[in-house]
Amino acid sequence: MGDYVRDVLAVLLLLLPLGMAWDFEDNATGKVYVILATLLSVASLSLPYLKAAGVLPPTLAPAQLRLVRLVANAPYFIVVLVTLALGYLGDTGAGGVDIGDGVGVGVVIGLVGAVLAAQGRSSEQATGASDGALWRLIALGLAGLGVVLGVLSVVIFMIDVGDSLEWSQLIALLVAMILFVGVPALAAAGFYRGEVAWRDTAVVLGVVGLMSAFWALGADETVHDVWSLRLDGPRILFWPAIGAAVVATGVVLAMRAAPGARRWIGLVGRLFDTTVVIATLAVLYYGFSLIEDEAGRGPLITVLVLSLIAVAAAFVGRNAIAGDAAAGRPVAMGVAGAMVIIGIVQAAVLGTSESSVVDVVSATVISAWFVFAITIAIALTAPATVRQELGQFTLGQGAQGAASPAGATAGATAGATAGTAASAARPASARTAPADASKASSRHVENDRAAKPDASTSRSGTPETGKPEPERASASPDDGATQVLPATAPAGQVDPAAAEEPADVPVTDDKAAPRSGAHDAGRGTDDATQVMGTTDDATQVMSTREPAAPAAPEPEAPSASGYTAAIASDPSTPLQTLADIAAKEPSLRPNIALNPSTYPELLDWLGQLGDPAVDDALGRRSSR
Repeated sequence: MGDYVRDVLAVLLLLLPLGMAWDFEDNATGKVYVILATLLSVASLSLPYLKAAGVLPPTLAPAQLRLVRLVANAPYFIVVLVTLALGYLGDTGAGGVDIGDGVGVGVVIGLVGAVLAAQGRSSEQATGASDGALWRLIALGLAGLGVVLGVLSVVIFMIDVGDSLEWSQLIALLVAMILFVGVPALAAAGFYRGEVAWRDTAVVLGVVGLMSAFWALGADETVHDVWSLRLDGPRILFWPAIGAAVVATGVVLAMRAAPGARRWIGLVGRLFDTTVVIATLAVLYYGFSLIEDEAGRGPLITVLVLSLIAVAAAFVGRNAIAGDAAAGRPVAMGVAGAMVIIGIVQAAVLGTSESSVVDVVSATVISAWFVFAITIAIALTAPATVRQELGQFTLGQGAQGAASPAGATAGATAGATAGTAASAARPASARTAPADASKASSRHVENDRAAKPDASTSRSGTPETGKPEPERASASPDDGATQVLPATAPAGQVDPAAAEEPADVPVTDDKAAPRSGAHDAGRGTDDATQVMGTTDDATQVMSTREPAAPAAPEPEAPSASGYTAAIASDPSTPLQTLADIAAKEPSLRPNIALNPSTYPELLDWLGQLGDPAVDDALGRRSSR
């Protein structure tokens, strides 16, 4: 997030709550201390601009500027803490039960603005003096505070009104509490372990919380824009604030994202994981709610089934994207579309029913389906690294069409052309050599044994399999051996395996081509004839004495995943294939490090592995 975007969002999120509910008694404008704290936080956003204009002393260090900003926003945080305390200790009552002063959506949105306003800017992140560690602690502290308040509310609820409810209702409320405090805590735990994907997931959950808060503004009678913190817990209070804290500039600089498309693929995987958790909790919530709600069982059963479908769809999407990301992308996009449909149907069923309402749990779950689906679609199509490694995505595209960037699947029959990029992308087919190379031109003299590979056999009597056999030792100098070769080789029919082998027979014609592997395999006896055709009606026969040639090495056996060193070293290998090789074949990582086509992010990732062989290859690469 850029500094200017952060400033604009902070101003909006600080000023909007002034017209929203702050607690059961007043809006934010009804409390003078809220207005003063808001104005002070807005004023703190002007610090970098005042320094640039020369109003502030030029000797003001970045660390001092960050400290001044934190101090200016501290009153807003104090106001929020006081509001939370009054939410438990306030004397507001309803139905003979003490419900506290409550908290409103104004607190939810205003807290996000204060968090953004208090963060340091990019220009203030000096080397060794970043505030990343501070904001990491703030994000974890907000998640921990939510858990503490949730547990406290459960205890108070059980003491005050637990005796008046059925066991199924108590379990449903407990599941709702786990949803509101457990889901952001799950993302915070992954963020604590240093996983960028979980940090991004926390941001997405923050957007879900904001959407639920704005939903509450338009559904005061069902979702409620003010609730009892004492009995209902924090709900979505900390979701947006945690998301804002983890995008602090210092945190972003301290956490290095995975290279290439891996960051976005990881985010999609974590969103599917979170979908499974939310949908499972929704199943439990609706399942226990319908036990005592006889009038609303129809709609509740419907949304319960929809939640089960969401669980199954999330598992399908997670498994698809975790395997082959290119092939699984269409499946993940389909799951995202299914989540949108589930959200629409769920909102329609609950919203149109006379016996049920869209409560805060349903609003949060539906918001999650929409936000998650949009995020998944953007993550798998918009980033440049995703388009580069996985190719463009179009509607109606199948798994085969999305498997690789344009051109990577067009040459799946490797071995047909020596310089094609697909010959490196499909190692299994690269072992098939064109056995009928001698029939490609009418200018060649027919040689039945070379033109019919099915009838040819090796010296050991094994039938030809399409793979060039090692070249046998030639006859002795006394054997008047001759060979039949075309004077001109047809374009594009030179077998790569044979092209690497130096020709043993001296040829005087400048246009003579080296023997192809298929032609050499078709020679079944010690006596051969070499005929170099110069015209259609004439041939030139030349006796040769072929010196003994060493046996050619066997073709390189592919690894368990089908990749070889030649593929890892080929500059024409697609970038996604290089990333797959690096992930699946540690022994081929030095080859990838030396490949001139390896992209910088993958090189950085290889350099972090600490593998001596890879480091040596990177050193040789840099010394070129």
